[in-house]
Amino acid sequence: PEVGGATRLYGNVGGELLWAWDIAAFGNPLQSYASGRLERVLADVGEE
Repeated sequence: PEVGGATRLYGNVGGELLWAWDIAAFGNPLQSYASGRLERVLADVGEE
């Protein structure tokens, strides 16, 4: 694809990892493309 530029932003907000990806593609200006939120999951130690 024809990508003229891109930025990624990551941040820890309230214990969650948030990310955003902005791209400029196909002659369009930089704009929001994708974003997500990851939440920590604690494993139960000793449980099988």
